[in-house]
Amino acid sequence: MVQIHDAKSPFLLPLYKVYESNNIFFCKGNIITGPNIFFLLLTYIIIIISVLPIYIITYIQIDSSFCLTVALVSLTIFFILVLFFLTTTAFCDPGIIPKRNYVDLSLPKGRTAFTTVKINGTIIKQYWCVKCNHFKEPRSKHCYTCNNCVTKFDHHCVWIGNCVGNRNYRRFFFFILNLSILSTIICFIFIGIFIQLCIKENGSLSFQPILYTIGEYPHITLYIIYTFPSSLLLINLFVYHLQMVLQNKTTYEDIQGLYSGNNPFDEGKFINLKKFLFNPVDKMQVEWKDIVKNITHILILICQKYY
Repeated sequence: MVQIHDAKSPFLLPLYKVYESNNIFFCKGNIITGPNIFFLLLTYIIIIISVLPIYIITYIQIDSSFCLTVALVSLTIFFILVLFFLTTTAFCDPGIIPKRNYVDLSLPKGRTAFTTVKINGTIIKQYWCVKCNHFKEPRSKHCYTCNNCVTKFDHHCVWIGNCVGNRNYRRFFFFILNLSILSTIICFIFIGIFIQLCIKENGSLSFQPILYTIGEYPHITLYIIYTFPSSLLLINLFVYHLQMVLQNKTTYEDIQGLYSGNNPFDEGKFINLKKFLFNPVDKMQVEWKDIVKNITHILILICQKYY
């Protein structure tokens, strides 16, 4: 007979194995990410194939110099930082709010049901989440990709494969910052390589030598065409998120036009930035490794026995 207190009992499982969400777990529930693992791997591949050719090209075709050495050292530092912040953003609980496994019959329910809360003079509606069986906290939203309500929901980022919320937004911000710098460094390195090859092969930067270098080294030209607009887009994305930080506003709130007239969470640019940079990360609300009763397994055994 199986004992209910036995940790290896099929009736007992860690919460992450029975929790109703689309998240993927690793290392016995210690690591969590969203369901878009393919796009996360694709992001890693794109970043790596954008950086590695620089080392190969500079080693084969470019004479060593002090400026090149500084550029390559900077490239390596920001490459490592990008991978670090990408990993810590993707494999992080973004602030998942625990579902309720029961429904209080006294509470109004349905998508249109709501309660109100007053924050800094502004009345905020808290709508009922039919998936999680609770009223959504202020600034939270249910992500239908991950099937979770997330505190201070910013957006679901396909490229990192996870939601960006209260617990990982700061890491996402630094990922975008370092990726913008990395992309700009890559672009300038390739422009420098192109100029050096042009002077080396033709002795000048006039129109004809430039055309000759483009034809002789098309891979360098293609990398410049690829990295230049990418750098501009990433810098623009970083500036946008910097504005959101200074206003203490999320991407979702900005897109939906919430608090456009009076943002009750805005405490001024300096305080907003200070809290964003130095406030400790909130603890997880869901203890994924907690042992819980496997109700599904119990019901299956009952059905097998009596039906």
